[in-house]
Amino acid sequence: MSSSLARSIVFVSAITAATSATLAQSAVPFTFRMPQQVHAGEPVFVTYEIENTSGADLRVDLGFDQLGALAFEIRNSRGEPLPYQPKIESPSRGGDLAPVAIPAGGKFQRKIILNEFFDFNEPGTYRLNISSSAKFEQITGRQAIGAPRAWSRSFEVLPTDEARLRKTYETLTQRILDDPMTAGDEARTIAFLDHPLAIPYLVRIARAGTWTSLAVSSLGRVKDPTGRSALESLSREKESPAAQRAAAELRRLASIK
Repeated sequence: MSSSLARSIVFVSAITAATSATLAQSAVPFTFRMPQQVHAGEPVFVTYEIENTSGADLRVDLGFDQLGALAFEIRNSRGEPLPYQPKIESPSRGGDLAPVAIPAGGKFQRKIILNEFFDFNEPGTYRLNISSSAKFEQITGRQAIGAPRAWSRSFEVLPTDEARLRKTYETLTQRILDDPMTAGDEARTIAFLDHPLAIPYLVRIARAGTWTSLAVSSLGRVKDPTGRSALESLSREKESPAAQRAAAELRRLASIK
């Protein structure tokens, strides 16, 4: 995982009612939407949007994977910065270094699950600060265009709602099992939550085969003994596609004790 990607995340929840804010007045509005509240254990998503109101086609350099030009800071209710903890060693989506072309009047959006990099299992109020070094220029003539540079918002993480959480996990899991080849976003979402209530759903996903690696890795990160127990059970299922991967994860966990 590159250090540029580590500074590249901002977010929005698709589950709760979202609010929207523009970084600053500019010829090119650059907006972020985020929830006012989420429940611990739920996925927290980020979406940013660039609307090309400049009257000309634009080229926007947003850095690696359309995120590297964004820097962020997140602090909890005690004022402590949240540690950056990537769940996998390489980006969950294919990286792209190419600038984004946005036609006059067009829009560009980017969405990511913030849980891939941070844990939000502790209830409380958080503060998100974002800054941007993205470069905006007209494709014809290469004239630089102004863009917003800083944005900040507080949001609240509420205590876990178990019934709501199980419903969310069941919906994600069923979508993955019904059509695994097109359910990459859902697989990444549940795999990056690392919540004890997700364990039985992760086991089902691991047994299905397509997203075994993500599901098994998440079981290894769950801070609950039942996660280890689930891995041990999977490792003994010799006909399961998850058996070898679960055994490898158990060896990895043993090596870091």
